[in-house]
Amino acid sequence: MVLAEVFDKIPDNLSDRDLYFLLVHSFEHEQIASVAVSRLEQNPLLEAEAFPGDLLQTVLRLSASFWSENFSLWRRVQRILLDLDEAIAGLRDARIAFEACTYERTTP
Repeated sequence: MVLAEVFDKIPDNLSDRDLYFLLVHSFEHEQIASVAVSRLEQNPLLEAEAFPGDLLQTVLRLSASFWSENFSLWRRVQRILLDLDEAIAGLRDARIAFEACTYERTTP
């Protein structure tokens, strides 16, 4: 049995750190990436190893050839990124309003 066949059977049991490790070391297997994307759909800034969003960054760095062969996964990652863009825009607006309130209270 080759390693890829083993991962076809157990990817859901891998920890976030395991997924990160496999992907960062160029183990570009569809099932592994699919599990990673599913977890990122729940928490795009998931911290698997070093910092918030490290798993997403690793997924984004998968090869162009991987993405061309796995376009449905690419579309799911694109949706994650669009949702993050919307969230960041909303946070930016809220921060501006928050900082305006703080400025008004600290201005004599």
